[in-house]
Amino acid sequence: MEPPVVAAGVDRPAVRRALLADGLRHLRQAGAAIAEMHIDPADDALVAACRVLGYEQDQSDVVYGLPVGGR
Repeated sequence: MEPPVVAAGVDRPAVRRALLADGLRHLRQAGAAIAEMHIDPADDALVAACRVLGYEQDQSDVVYGLPVGGR
């Protein structure tokens, strides 16, 4: 998934936090008890934004893949 396009000069971390917070708001309004995301642990900015909003790390994985199809 590609990050959203943000105009030059816009506070990208603030936009990221606002999008995450709005998503949480929608989940709460829909009655969700838990919000879970799978994110790239190497994306330090996203990890920090999630922690600011109260997300806790459940696990950290590395996924290995091998293409098995044709070219």
